[in-house]
Amino acid sequence: MTRVQPSEVRRARARDASSADAANHKLQGTQALAAAVPTNAAKPSEFGNAAQEPACGQNAEAADTAVTGSTLTEKSRSAKVGSGKLALGADSNRLSLDRVRTDASGQTLTTNQGVPVADNENSLKAGLSPNAVGSAATNS
Repeated sequence: MTRVQPSEVRRARARDASSADAANHKLQGTQALAAAVPTNAAKPSEFGNAAQEPACGQNAEAADTAVTGSTLTEKSRSAKVGSGKLALGADSNRLSLDRVRTDASGQTLTTNQGVPVADNENSLKAGLSPNAVGSAATNS
C-alpha cells in the first residue's frame, strides 16, 4: 500500500485553493466589468433611421486579462494549444480560413478510432428505406 506523503497533500490542497482563487478572481472581475456599464446608452441609436449610423457604445477596461479570457487555462502552454501567450485585442476568427485548411487527398478514410473504412462510396442511414416504407403501406 502506497502512503501519501503530507507534503503531497499540502501541494494538492494548494493547487485546489489556487484554482478556486483564480475562478473567484475571474468571477469578481466579470461582475465589476458588468457593473461598470449597467445600461447601453447607445441603444436608441440602434433603431429606425439612426441605425444607419449607430453611435459607438461605451466600454470599460477589465482589471485583468483573465476576466475577458474564455477559460482560466488560456495561459497554459502545450503542443496542442500553442505558446500560451495572449494576443490581446486580436481575434483569430477574423483571419483567413487558409490557416486551417488541409489536404487529405491520398489519405485512407478512417473512423474516429483510426480503423480504415473499406466502403467510402455509400453512407448508412437510420430508419427504413423508401422501398420498405412503400411496401409496408401497400401491405396494410
